[in-house]
Amino acid sequence: MEEKRNYERVGKKLRAEVHVDDGMTFSASVDISMGGVFISTPEPLQEGQHVDLAIYASSDDPVNVSGNIKWTRDETDDNVAGMGIQFTDMTEGDKTKIKEIIAHYN
Repeated sequence: MEEKRNYERVGKKLRAEVHVDDGMTFSASVDISMGGVFISTPEPLQEGQHVDLAIYASSDDPVNVSGNIKWTRDETDDNVAGMGIQFTDMTEGDKTKIKEIIAHYN
């Protein structure tokens, strides 16, 4: 299978909150890159849906970013269920924080 990623991923479980219009769910990331994050959840949301994320790399303030759900998958023997979220409208401050998370765990 051809690799389609534009950014290097770092595998790290980070606490995350996924906010949508009708509520919020607590979950965890499986991996993160400058382009997005994979969130593990037994009930992925709809592809194309816009979400707001709070990603906690430490006990400090979270990194708050927005994104769109690009793909989802159900649980299999080899993979956990979840959703790939592409970051959108990141500020320079957001980018710096994500770079710091990646550098810390890489």
